[in-house]
Amino acid sequence: MLFKRLGLAALVAAGLIPSVLAQDDDNESKSTSSTFVNADRAIGFSFAVPEGNEDQFYFTLRVHRTHAWGAIGLGADDMPGALYLMVYDNSRQTNVTFSPRIAFGYHEPAYHPDFEYELLEETGIYDEHMVVVGRCLRNCMTWPNRGTKGGKIDVNSTSEKGIYALGPLEGFASDRHDESLKFHVQYGSFYMDMSRAHGATEPPMLTDSSKSDGAQLDKKYVQKADVMSTMHAVFMLLSIVLLMPLGAVMIRLGNWVKWHAYNQTFAMVLVLVGFGIGIATSYRYQRSRDFKSYHQILGFFIVFFILFQFALGLLHHRQYRRTQMPTSYGKFHPWVGRLVLLLGIMNGFFGFTFALNRRYGIILAGLVIAMCFAIFVVIVGRRWLNHHARNSSQPRNGQWPPPNGNRPHFGPQAGAGSWQYPMPPGHDMPGQPPPHYEPPPRYEEPPQQNIGLRQVVAGLRSTEPRSQERRPGQRGWDNPQAPRELV
Repeated sequence: MLFKRLGLAALVAAGLIPSVLAQDDDNESKSTSSTFVNADRAIGFSFAVPEGNEDQFYFTLRVHRTHAWGAIGLGADDMPGALYLMVYDNSRQTNVTFSPRIAFGYHEPAYHPDFEYELLEETGIYDEHMVVVGRCLRNCMTWPNRGTKGGKIDVNSTSEKGIYALGPLEGFASDRHDESLKFHVQYGSFYMDMSRAHGATEPPMLTDSSKSDGAQLDKKYVQKADVMSTMHAVFMLLSIVLLMPLGAVMIRLGNWVKWHAYNQTFAMVLVLVGFGIGIATSYRYQRSRDFKSYHQILGFFIVFFILFQFALGLLHHRQYRRTQMPTSYGKFHPWVGRLVLLLGIMNGFFGFTFALNRRYGIILAGLVIAMCFAIFVVIVGRRWLNHHARNSSQPRNGQWPPPNGNRPHFGPQAGAGSWQYPMPPGHDMPGQPPPHYEPPPRYEEPPQQNIGLRQVVAGLRSTEPRSQERRPGQRGWDNPQAPRELV
């Protein structure tokens, strides 16, 4: 009886052992995290819910340092309403700065200080990657959405929405959590199965060999740029640095009044268009939404001065057409223009610094130097031409026109190949005839003609003066006088 019971117990134990081992294998194979890695492996993100606490979550974010910053947005597949977990280098570039943010529209996300978290010791820089390993402690699953679709994370969803973004391919470092950022160059959306990411006892880790597990890429956009900011800079530089100085050269050196008016009007229109684009761009960044920067305030004054200068020029032109006399508007008009050029170029440097594009200030400096050099060459060249024209129009040896033997020369110069007509003193125009002008015939010596007169030189008598004495037999004054000799 005893042996029978022992045998039965052995059979029961043998049947339970495989089931226990199977349960252990299932527990080991069951994943407690979900991971997303983009196609070029520039950014990776892993999510896990701690065991026994569904109000918190572990997170790991890994971004390659070729990008200025990287971020993962949770709770939405678009910018509005998403909670962003962002990372970038600290100021010394020895560690990373983690910044939780919220976006309420299509603009730069704002820092979210209510997101309470702790960073674990695995956080740092490894193999040219910025790595953040942390745990959210409070206000993790919900956040303000301000009427957007986001605002929460559903940890039981099998297809929770997410978004990722990568900053420009340049260096960036700061210790501030609310530091201003530049526009992203790549972004996309994905879906993540969070129902499988429960029961974690430690944060998940990411390596070079990590790949997406429990997540799937939905959309991807690359080579993105802030077109509006670029157009604002192009319109302003084109109008203030190029067109407006060109208009000043037109009126000062060429006396082209009509073209000066057309050019300056077109430049003013470009300024107004660029001004509107700049205002629209300001609402896309946290640093510019309040319009408190030097660049923005000075920009408003510059636009006002441009409109004021245009009004002065218009009033001056209308009054001058009636009176043909200088006006008081014409005295202030050029000085306001000089002030606009000075402030506009100065504000261009402020603008590149404000847009975090300081290296483009070098390009602006090159354009300014090229503009000044071009104006200098035009002014000096014009004065040299005027001086040369005045010298060539002056008479030689105090005579006008220049002598050619004993008579003036009106024909083509020998070897010149073109007709030259000297101009009177005081005229600046060169002595060139108008097109299709036929010069008058050259004066020639009249030909000597023999009209049948005989030579009388041989028969001439002496031309010595006659004596006043009367000779015998000579006719008196009352007598007919002999004909005189032909001299």
